[in-house]
Amino acid sequence: MPPTDAPSLPQSLKLPPPWQSSHFETAGRAVAGGTLFSGRCSSAQEEILLELYWLTALGSTSVKPQSIDRDLERLAALRHPNLGPVEQVGRVEGIPYQLRRREEGPTLADSLRGWPWPHREATELIAEVTAGLAAAHDVGVGHFDLQPVQVERSAGQPSRLGRFAIAPPRPGTQSGRGLATVAPERWRAPDRPPELSEDVWSVGVLLYELLTGRPPFAGTDSTELARRVMRTPHIPVSQLVSGLPAPLVQVLDCCLEKNPANRYETAGALRNDLLHVLAGEVIEARRPGVLRRLGRWVAQSPVRTLGPAVALLGLLGWGLTGWWRLDDLAPRHFELQHNKEQADLLVDRYQTGLRESMATLRRMGDLLSSEPFQYEPAAAPLKEAMTRELAEFHSQLLTNTGGRQTDEALSALAQLQAADASRVRGDYDAAVEGYHQTMRVLQFKRRRLSPEGPSEDPQVLEALVACNRGEGLALVSKRSWGEALGCFDAAINLADKAVEAGGGGPKLDLLKALSLSDRGRLHLVERRFEAARTDATAAEASLARLLPEPSADVAATPPGEPGEPVDPLLTWARAETLLTRGAAQVALNQPDQARADLTKARELLVPADSSRSPRLDPRSLLARIDIALAQVCEREQNPGEAQDPSDAQALYRRAADSLQQLLTDHPTAVRLLEDLATCQEGLGEVDLARQTRDRVAELLPASATRPSQPPRPGSR
Repeated sequence: MPPTDAPSLPQSLKLPPPWQSSHFETAGRAVAGGTLFSGRCSSAQEEILLELYWLTALGSTSVKPQSIDRDLERLAALRHPNLGPVEQVGRVEGIPYQLRRREEGPTLADSLRGWPWPHREATELIAEVTAGLAAAHDVGVGHFDLQPVQVERSAGQPSRLGRFAIAPPRPGTQSGRGLATVAPERWRAPDRPPELSEDVWSVGVLLYELLTGRPPFAGTDSTELARRVMRTPHIPVSQLVSGLPAPLVQVLDCCLEKNPANRYETAGALRNDLLHVLAGEVIEARRPGVLRRLGRWVAQSPVRTLGPAVALLGLLGWGLTGWWRLDDLAPRHFELQHNKEQADLLVDRYQTGLRESMATLRRMGDLLSSEPFQYEPAAAPLKEAMTRELAEFHSQLLTNTGGRQTDEALSALAQLQAADASRVRGDYDAAVEGYHQTMRVLQFKRRRLSPEGPSEDPQVLEALVACNRGEGLALVSKRSWGEALGCFDAAINLADKAVEAGGGGPKLDLLKALSLSDRGRLHLVERRFEAARTDATAAEASLARLLPEPSADVAATPPGEPGEPVDPLLTWARAETLLTRGAAQVALNQPDQARADLTKARELLVPADSSRSPRLDPRSLLARIDIALAQVCEREQNPGEAQDPSDAQALYRRAADSLQQLLTDHPTAVRLLEDLATCQEGLGEVDLARQTRDRVAELLPASATRPSQPPRPGSR
C-alpha cells in the first residue's frame, strides 16, 4: 500500500488548455522517483485517460535542473507508436512533472503467469519495447525504471512504454519487480552518473523472465538480491528452456553482462540484433573471448577451478617449510577426522529425521486427497483443519532446520491443499491465487542437480500438473474458457515432461487423463469437435487402463459377496469422457459411434451408488447422456421417411424429470438449468425453454456470454 503521507496535488498547479478541466485524485500513489496521479479529461470528442507523474525525487537530486528540464522537453517532443505520448512537462514549486496520455488496458505484468512464453512471441514483444526505448536513447533520454508494469498492451495496438523516470532512482526507494531490474553498477554505486546501458540490463531481465517464466535473480530481501545481482552469474537460459535459437541466447547474455562496457551501449543496437534474430540473420554481438569466458568460469565455480591450484601451492609450501612439524600436525589431523565422523553421524540422523518428516507430510496429503475427505461434505471442516495443521507442521519443520529453505518445494503441499479446499468451497478467486502462489514456489525447484548435470525433478513436475489442472477447474467454474484451456495444456505438457524425467505411475497417469478429459470438454464448448474427440479418445484409453473392464471371474461373483472395490471417481471420469466423445461424434454426424460410447457410459453409471456422496450423484450425468442419446436419435432418422420423434422425446422427458428432481435441492445450479432448457427445446416446449434460459442469464455474471455446451444437431 502507498504510504499515508503521500504528497497531495499542489494547489498552484495550473494546466493550460485543453487539460485545465482534468480531474485528478487528491492523494497520489507513491512510485519509484515520485508520486503518480491518475485522472480524466473530458473533451468534446472523447474522454482521455491521463497520468500526472510528480517527480519529487528529482527536486533534490544532484543532477543539474537544466539537464532535467532539457530531457523532459525532449521526451515531450517525442512521438513514437511504441511510446506513451507526453502532452506537457514543467516545474511547479521547483519540482518537475510530466503529464502523459495512456490507454486503458492490461500491462505486461498482468501477462506474467510464471511459465515461459514462446520465444518468437517474447522476442517480438521486446523488439517493440526496444523500438520506443531506442527513440528515447537517440535523443539522450533514458527510462531508468523499466518494469513489466510500464509496458502497456492495449488490444489492436502496439505495445507502448510509459512513465520515464529521467534519472535512476536509488535502489532503496524501490520494491518488488523494480529491484529485480536494477543494474549491478547501480547497486554498487547508487550516486554514479546515469548510463543508457542500465536500460539494456532492464530489458535483458524482462526478456529472461518471458523466456523462462522466472526472473534471473531472486532473493528473500533486497540485501540478498543485491548480492546475487552483483556477484552471482545468472543461470544460462538454455539450461532452463530447450529449443531457443543460439543468436537469441547470445543477445540475452550480452544484455545481462555485469560489466556495462560489455553490454549494448543503447537500445538501438539491441533492437537491431533482435530484428536480425527474428529474420534469421547474423547478429552483430559476438561471443565473449577466451579470457572473459575463463574469468566467468572461475567466477561461477571458484572452488573447482582455483581450488586445485591453491591446494597444490599450499602442499608445496608445506613440503618446503613445514614437513618437520609432522609430529605436531598428526594428532590434530586425527582429532579433526574424529570430529568429521561425529558430524557425519549427526548429519545422517538429521537427514533420517527429515526424510521421516517429509514422508509424514506426504501421507497426510494423501489422506486429505482420499475418498472420504474428497467427496463427503461433512468432512470439509475436518479437511480444512488438517490443512492448517499441515501448514503449521511444515513451518515448524523449517524453523527446526534453520529456515534456510524457505522456497522448498515441500512447502507447496500445504498451499496446494488449501487451494483445493477453496475450490471445493466455491471461492474460485482465492483458489486461483493459491494455485499461483504454489506454482511460483515450484517453478524455482523444477531443476535439481545430479552427477550428470541439472535435470527436471519429476515429483515437482507432478505437483505442477496438479496445480495447473486445479486452476483450470476453478477458471472453468468462473467461465474463463481461454485461460482454463491454457492451464489444461500446461498440465498435459508437464505430465509428459515428468515421464521424460523418469517419473510416472498411476497417479500421474490419472492426472494426465483427467486433464485430457477436461480439455476435451472445453473443446466441445468452443465447438472444436475434432479436437474434443481426439482428447476424449486419449483420456478414455488412459482411464480404461486404470479402470479395466470387469473380467469373467468378477462377473461370476455370487451376489452379496464382496468384490474388488472400484474407485467411483474413476468410474465417473470415464463415463464423462465417453459422454464428451459421444457428444463430439453427434456433432460430427457419426451417430453409430456416438450411440456406442453413450450406451457404454450409461452402463458404467447405472450400478453406481448415489448414497455415498451427493457430489457423485450420477443423475445429472445420466441426464446429459440421455440428452446426447436423444440427439443421436434425431440424427438417425432416414432421409425421406416421416420423422418419428417418440424415442428422442422419451429420452428428453426422462432427462427432464431427473433434472427437475435435482433442481428441487439445487435451484441455482446453472448447468442443470441449461440442460433442462435443452430438454424443453427438444420436447417442443419453447416458452418453458425461454423462461429457463432467462433464469440462466440472471444467474450468470455479465461477462459470461459464451455457450456451456455444444449446439443441438442441425443448429448453427
